[in-house]
Amino acid sequence: MLPTPFEIELPTPGKVYKLRYPWSAIIDLENRLNKGFSAIVVEMQDPASVRVGMLRELLFTGLKTNHPEITLEEAGELIGPAGGLAVAMNKVAEAIAVAFQVDGGAAPAGDGTKSPTSRPRARTGSSR
Repeated sequence: MLPTPFEIELPTPGKVYKLRYPWSAIIDLENRLNKGFSAIVVEMQDPASVRVGMLRELLFTGLKTNHPEITLEEAGELIGPAGGLAVAMNKVAEAIAVAFQVDGGAAPAGDGTKSPTSRPRARTGSSR
């Protein structure tokens, strides 16, 4: 089964998980980490400052929409089987980017050549 445009697959041996970051999950993440989402994203971009506990929180947040049975500890245990720290973080970053493209209206429309925010200009009554 293919993921929806809102999700990214996180393959592990024996099971493929789906990461998804709806707004409610982002808000929960902010509350659990006691940081604004912009600060979380900035921290994600600096490998020297990213803690494994933060990656576990990010995975847990992305997994709970499609896998509500998973615990925080189980999310952390997926880091290794998913390919390690770098692979797991890249999947999280990809899923967050997809969530914001689709939810935020920046995803390509149709064949990908036009933005959905591109629309014909309104006429002002001028003949120009």
